[in-house]
Amino acid sequence: MSAIVPWQIVAKKTGADLKYVGLTKEEVPDLDQFKGLLSKNTKLVVAHHISNVLGSVLPIDEIMVWSRNVGAKVLVDACQSAPHMVVDVQKLDVDFLVASSHKMCGPTGVGFLYGKIKLLSSMPPFLGGGEMISDVFQDYSTYAEPPSRFEAGTPAIGEAVCLGAAIDYLSSIGMQRIHNYEHFLLLHLLRKLIGTNSFSCENLLVVKECCSFHRCI
Repeated sequence: MSAIVPWQIVAKKTGADLKYVGLTKEEVPDLDQFKGLLSKNTKLVVAHHISNVLGSVLPIDEIMVWSRNVGAKVLVDACQSAPHMVVDVQKLDVDFLVASSHKMCGPTGVGFLYGKIKLLSSMPPFLGGGEMISDVFQDYSTYAEPPSRFEAGTPAIGEAVCLGAAIDYLSSIGMQRIHNYEHFLLLHLLRKLIGTNSFSCENLLVVKECCSFHRCI
């Protein structure tokens, strides 16, 4: 819901149209429908990286190509992926990416937004006061460069420090190591559900059918 409500507010203010991608019979996002919805009028694509509701892992690299072909920017919700796998914003080449602290072993009430500096520098501040100011005159003000431009007032310093410590903790374990262990747990679960300690060809096909969209095999 947090990835819908802000855009409803923006659409009401700007007159933009929101278009939603439905699910396939496997109850995962319909990428064929998504491609059909894209047009030269598409300004922004918002996609989850991993869904904690559907369990799906979206192919962000492909979504980036399709979106760029129509000139759209892409915002990725990485709240579920950042704590569980390697997320390389440079490799993904996304325009924006967001994640929350409490899902990364950090405190509540804080998170982060990654954005390409060229885009962030072209955006006006949305809150006033404190850190976002460069110079103030009676008839106008100038604004700080990103990211300070978007930090009005006293920021959540303690929470940000704790989030940094949480990121250091996860990084010390290794995000690929975390991802591999969760993959092992998933396969262990599937083996138990199937009722065997080894995959037969038939069972493996069943698992691949269930997991092909989820990219776990």
